[in-house]
Amino acid sequence: MIALLGLHALLFLAISLKAVLTPHMVGPVEARVLNLARWWQAGALPYSDGGRLPALWNPYGPLYEGLCALLPSWPGHPYLWPRLLSLASAVGILGVVAMSVRRQTGSWRPGVVAALLLLTARPMLSYAPRCQVDALAAFLSVLGWALATQARSRAAAAAGVLSMGLAFHTKLTAVAALVACGVALWRADRRRALWVGTGWLAVAGGGFLWLQHATEGDYLAGALMGNAPASRGKAADMLTRPLTTSLAWIAAAIVMWRAAPAEARRVLRPHAWYLGFGLAVASLAAANPGSSWNFLLEPYIALAMLTGVLLGGAANGGAPRGWRSPGALITAHLLLALPCSARVAYKDWRAVTRHRPAFLAARVRLAPLAQAGGRVALYDSLAGTDALLSLGGRNPVDLPEELRPRSEALLRRALREGEIGAVLRGEGLVAWGSAE
Repeated sequence: MIALLGLHALLFLAISLKAVLTPHMVGPVEARVLNLARWWQAGALPYSDGGRLPALWNPYGPLYEGLCALLPSWPGHPYLWPRLLSLASAVGILGVVAMSVRRQTGSWRPGVVAALLLLTARPMLSYAPRCQVDALAAFLSVLGWALATQARSRAAAAAGVLSMGLAFHTKLTAVAALVACGVALWRADRRRALWVGTGWLAVAGGGFLWLQHATEGDYLAGALMGNAPASRGKAADMLTRPLTTSLAWIAAAIVMWRAAPAEARRVLRPHAWYLGFGLAVASLAAANPGSSWNFLLEPYIALAMLTGVLLGGAANGGAPRGWRSPGALITAHLLLALPCSARVAYKDWRAVTRHRPAFLAARVRLAPLAQAGGRVALYDSLAGTDALLSLGGRNPVDLPEELRPRSEALLRRALREGEIGAVLRGEGLVAWGSAE
């Protein structure tokens, strides 16, 4: 089991390094997030109802984008520092998982196993090293959950509340940790549960009201536009996805849970609540456009912590009859996960390889315009937007497919009024529209 965990860790490291060093996007959301960060750098709050330029689809909170705007921009590789921020957040997640398990079991061994086990989860493999909000939001969520439910001092608990509030301002659907924390504390200490809920409302609600005022109501409009249901049938699909890649891991957790004594189950209820509410949020958010495995990151974190604490108890005599150790099912999961993870990595990088020629061609096409300071808008061109960002530019129009008529009307008006000099459309970057 330890050898297989080590192989998965090496695979995760290789995938992460390749992603970090790639000078163009490795996923379509990366270009959107980096474009939003560029508008932060320009001094604009990138939230819009789609009625004026910049018209941007921004369903995220301001924290990750704002941090990316503050980071240095590497010439020719604008994704480097944002990806390193995400990767540092992923390392933080592993640290919180290991320390949380160690705190409850008194041993580092199950904590390290839980952290390495998390590296076999597809959300960690595919999204941890990307220029996306998911890793930072998950780190702040699990850190806040651990501090609020396990810390003894009030100062540490307050830091946990602040962390969960900042997670909300990173990704607006990052609320599973708060709900799980509130339910777990309500059953043990209602005064502390009310205190945590009130503190979170002050951080999350206060920031929300300020952003609503600063953007003249566009913050909520952008959030609703980006989180509008697009595929209601994906909810069941999201709930069943872990069964396709982690069935043996889930079976191991269930077997150990059933073998655990009643007192141990009571201690583990906060983990179970976190896992359950994480799956519920992922299921509800699955209807959003662009939702994928990234919404399962928090449920996998909760499952890893739950498994680690159960393994710590099983090592002390809690293993169910008929098994030498709970590690048998975990080893079976690792044996199955290794080829699955390699296949995921291969598919992801095949898509990156297909994108590279279009990116390079768009960069050659846009370089003279960027050097001349041309005010260019790109429409329906992912490779063009990626190339424009690598040249230090930013795109003023990025609305969902459902708002195509609004995008075209905005571009025509901007051309007439001289807000932009040219519109290039499609992956071929063909001139579109006119100033007449």
